[in-house]
Formats: sequence, structure tokens, C-alpha cells
Amino acid sequence: MNEYPPVKQSDRAAPPHDSPYMIADMPLTERPRERLLRDGPAALSNSELLAILLRT
Repeated sequence: MNEYPPVKQSDRAAPPHDSPYMIADMPLTERPRERLLRDGPAALSNSELLAILLRT
């Protein structure tokens, strides 16, 4: 039995792989760490949560 809530998929499209996409380029309200504090961990993808944990 799955005890975890379903992961919400983001409506944001991924940037093209050939262009770097920096956190600094994102609006303050859309940055993963700020979204974690505001919306909780269920609002972030696993890769966003892992990046926060690894401070990358």
C-alpha cells in the first residue's frame, strides 16, 4: 500500500538542454527553495528536493 501522496507534475516546461537555466534567472516566487517553504515538499519534484538537500 502506497503511503505517500501522488506527486503533482509541474505545468512548467523544461528548458532546452542546450541552454543553461540558472536558478538566478527564475522569479523569486518560483525558485524551488522558496516554493518548498511556501507550498511544502509535495509541490516539488524529486529532483528539486534532492537539489535542495545537496545545496546545488
